[in-house]
Amino acid sequence: MQVGETAEVRERRRVQNRLAQQAFRARQKIRVEALESEWARLRRLHEDLNEACSQQATEIKQLQSRVEELLRDIEVLKATQEFERNWSSPPTTPEQQYRLASVLTVAEAELRNFFIEGGISDFPEFPESFRSHYSI
Repeated sequence: MQVGETAEVRERRRVQNRLAQQAFRARQKIRVEALESEWARLRRLHEDLNEACSQQATEIKQLQSRVEELLRDIEVLKATQEFERNWSSPPTTPEQQYRLASVLTVAEAELRNFFIEGGISDFPEFPESFRSHYSI
């Protein structure tokens, strides 16, 4: 009888091993599917973050350009204020006289270019003497 019990025990063990293997494969399949799903989610998140980073880099470049533009505007305003300060009182030092002469020379050249390019036609109310003084 012992021989029959041994065959029965072996059969039971075989069935038990088969069921354990099936359960293991099922758990493994569920785990692999969960990992694949998580990997896909993280991949999409990575792509979204890359896109957001790219957009922010573009925005940063635009803002840097705007800052540079505003800094140039500030310099122009400072120069204009200095010119107006110098213009309100006569220059006393040689440096002030030179600076005023330089500013006036640049302004006169810009005004002359404006009139040469036909800008005067936009302002017909200018007197003829003013036109003839700056035309070449």
